[in-house]
Amino acid sequence: PQKTNDQENSNPGNNILGMWLALDDANLQNGCLWAVKGSHNSRIPRRVYRNKTNDAMTEEGKDETYPEHFWSPLEVSAGDLVLIHGGVLHRSFANNSDRNRHIVTWHCIEGEGCSWSEGNWQQLEGDGKQFKAYY
Repeated sequence: PQKTNDQENSNPGNNILGMWLALDDANLQNGCLWAVKGSHNSRIPRRVYRNKTNDAMTEEGKDETYPEHFWSPLEVSAGDLVLIHGGVLHRSFANNSDRNRHIVTWHCIEGEGCSWSEGNWQQLEGDGKQFKAYY
C-alpha cells in the first residue's frame, strides 16, 4: 500500500508492521531472525508483483546488498514479540538444530488513506484476493 496524500510515507514499507511472536526460544543455534539496523530508512528497491496475464510472481529491482557485518542477530525467548517496520531488511536461516523454533507472524497494513496497488502480490478481499480488511 502507498499513502496517496503524504509524501513522507511514499516508501511502501512505512505503512506495514510485522509482528513476530516467538513460541520457542530463537537463537543462533536454531535460526533466529537477523536484521540490518537502519535499513528501514532507505527506499525499498525490490518489489514483487502479480502478473495479471499468467498470475505468476514477478520481481522488479534488487534488495540492497549488505556485507555480513551489517547484519545483527535478534535472539529472543519464548513469548517475546518482535515488531518489524515494513522496510527493515530481515532474514533467518534454516533450523538445523534439534530444538524447535516455532513462531507466529502477523502483518498489519495501514488501510485508511492508502490506495492498494493492483499489482501487489498480496491482495485484499474479493475475486481471488487473499486478505480481509479490518477497517
